[in-house]
Amino acid sequence: MARDAVVKQSGDGLEFKIIGSFFGLMIACAGLLAGTMMTGKSLSYWYEDIVPLGLAIIMGFRIVRGLSITIGAAPAESHPRAKRQAGRSAVTPEQVAVGQLPSRTNANYSPEEVVEQVVKRIEAQKAAQAAKQPGSK
Repeated sequence: MARDAVVKQSGDGLEFKIIGSFFGLMIACAGLLAGTMMTGKSLSYWYEDIVPLGLAIIMGFRIVRGLSITIGAAPAESHPRAKRQAGRSAVTPEQVAVGQLPSRTNANYSPEEVVEQVVKRIEAQKAAQAAKQPGSK
């Protein structure tokens, strides 16, 4: 019973880690913008901006890793196609045959009465078709 009550969590607050990594990347980018490489307009000063560069690389790696874990941890049941297929079950030919049987009615028509009703319906359809087309007979 206790084993069934365990809920599988994906990531343990992974969303907060990703958001924190985004903020860290923003701070690292702000440090790069205020750094010597931007003021000197040259990549030759990279060693003076090694801390913001390192932070930007680390935070970018953490964001990519967190997003890949989040996408990989999504349960297969959350996919719409999986939800549609989950409701399907194997249908036997007997179930199909039972499903196609007409409901029972109290009126018991003889074969002649059925033929008469069909003939009347066909004649009514022909008359309605003739009324719609004034150019015919």
